[in-house]
Amino acid sequence: MVIIKHNRATLVELLIAILGIPGLTVTDRLLPNLEWKYKLVASIVLFGVFGLFVIGRDKRILTFKPDSKQLEDFFAKWYAADGHLSIYCNDLNWVSRDVNKALTLKATDKQLSLYLSEIGEKGEHLRKHGAKVFQIGLHGATPSHKFSILRMEDGSERMICRSKFMESEDTGKELIEFISTSKSRDPHLVALAKDVLSSCEKI
Repeated sequence: MVIIKHNRATLVELLIAILGIPGLTVTDRLLPNLEWKYKLVASIVLFGVFGLFVIGRDKRILTFKPDSKQLEDFFAKWYAADGHLSIYCNDLNWVSRDVNKALTLKATDKQLSLYLSEIGEKGEHLRKHGAKVFQIGLHGATPSHKFSILRMEDGSERMICRSKFMESEDTGKELIEFISTSKSRDPHLVALAKDVLSSCEKI
């Protein structure tokens, strides 16, 4: 911690005290030719960006329009990531060619588990390629929220939860929202989701 030597504690001095030596040292190494007062501002920005990264690295909210290319790309990238994938949803009727390709590769590698209200043609296709398939909602119940969990080899787990909502009552347009999180960020939420999957396997 920097000790303020002057009697008048200016805002700049207060910021220096808050940031401490590390903040100015890092900025000094990155920007050696910058005046000290600008280094101070740069250090604030640097640590602010770092703080936002730490806070938001495991959890974020994403919104897409149904049937959009952005939504398709998001699913294809998520499903193609390394690790065992578990999907809990109504059906796979929405799956595009690229998404189906990613899921088929997962199934072939025995890295895919499906929990579906309606298995359908695409579910049967993935079962034939090696996916484990469990039918949910046998009594007519279908989930309003869908989720998938990706378990990596190092034991870490990531999760996305999907829901639909109306953009506005006037337009009547529907949007799809995802909450992306992880076991390290929300361990109880991920554990609860895994309990739901385990219960489905015992039905």
